[in-house]
Amino acid sequence: MDDENLEQEDSLNTQEEETTEEVTEEETEEVVEEEDTEELKKRARLAEDYKKRAEKAERENKSLKKTKETSSSDISARDAIALAKADLADEDIDEVVDYAKYKGISVTEALNSSVMKNSIETRREERTTAQATSTKSARSTSKTAGEDLLKKAERTGEVPTSDSDMQAMIRARKDSQRSQRRR
Repeated sequence: MDDENLEQEDSLNTQEEETTEEVTEEETEEVVEEEDTEELKKRARLAEDYKKRAEKAERENKSLKKTKETSSSDISARDAIALAKADLADEDIDEVVDYAKYKGISVTEALNSSVMKNSIETRREERTTAQATSTKSARSTSKTAGEDLLKKAERTGEVPTSDSDMQAMIRARKDSQRSQRRR
């Protein structure tokens, strides 16, 4: 009988172990599912947070662009009149307006500042010098071109086909004849 009791006891133990294993597996699956659900919820909240931040940054960027666009054309009527009376070149106007914005002063005050006065005067002198330089070089170029055309015509017999080249060659010829008579 002892053997029978032992067998029954073993059988009961085995059944209990199987039941315990089934319960444990079910509990483990539930725990894993709960953890996965929590992880997914966390990720969803994080994604939503990132989305909100991106939208906020985009709105701020758009409003900043609008502010820059409106502020670049926002000058008072007095400032516009002062700029018109100052008789400035376009690049000087931009410089004065930028300086006024940088310093946080009106355009009229910027025009009266010694920094802007010096800068504007320097630029005017540079433009005047550049204009005078380009005018002088154009005259000397035409003389040289006329002389070259005259020499070429004398050597090869080829005469220019354009009216302007022909006139330049004739002037060069007259100039050379005058200089020969004076000698």
